[in-house]
Amino acid sequence: DRGGYHTTHGLWALVLARDAGCLEGPAFTAAAAPLISELRAAQPEHPGPTTLDVDLYGERVLMILLAGERDAQLDRWIAALLEAQHADGGWGAAEDGKDPYQRYHATLVAIWTFAERGRPR
Repeated sequence: DRGGYHTTHGLWALVLARDAGCLEGPAFTAAAAPLISELRAAQPEHPGPTTLDVDLYGERVLMILLAGERDAQLDRWIAALLEAQHADGGWGAAEDGKDPYQRYHATLVAIWTFAERGRPR
């Protein structure tokens, strides 16, 4: 899906398999590399404008971090995600007629991303 939710969730499944000992070393790297590349290629420099755009932006960063990547590009994306935080502490915007869950999920993903960034590889 060119770096969308299916790609983020596919990479997450590989991370879970790796963490459970079902997919190790080179096998994980070989399976994860094309998904990581797809997510990186789809990522804009700044999140938005919609709540779902902010959520997907955060998910891309989070899944790449969970896969073990750390670099200056990710640091820029994390800084841009932090800049997108609203005064009320959340991410995304309340949109008329939209499910508020989208905003809660965008906030969860952003906070999880910041927590994951602080963990050693």
